[in-house]
Amino acid sequence: MMLVDTDVLIWHLRGYPQATRRLDQLGALTLSAISWLEVLQGMRNRAELVAVKKMLDKRSARLLPVAEAITLERRLLAIEKLDPKAKRQITQLLDTFIEREKLKQRVNAQGA
Repeated sequence: MMLVDTDVLIWHLRGYPQATRRLDQLGALTLSAISWLEVLQGMRNRAELVAVKKMLDKRSARLLPVAEAITLERRLLAIEKLDPKAKRQITQLLDTFIEREKLKQRVNAQGA
């Protein structure tokens, strides 16, 4: 799971190709409830809201509840406090999971 920052979503919505390419690489999006509220706050009319909802549906976006986002942030802060060796081991483990997910996405895309 990659939590998408509000700025990246906004850059995509404004048509910045680099942001769009990065989102395309992620496959399904995960955004926090806070990011969703920040995007909503910038909406000027109902048509923009419909367009954003359509884009998020197309990208199979998942909304991460605030409690989960806070828990994730706390875990990341706890990792930052570890000694360098432990931090490196955890980072390597997380990288393994990320690569596994990327491989699963590629296999699923080829089968589809």
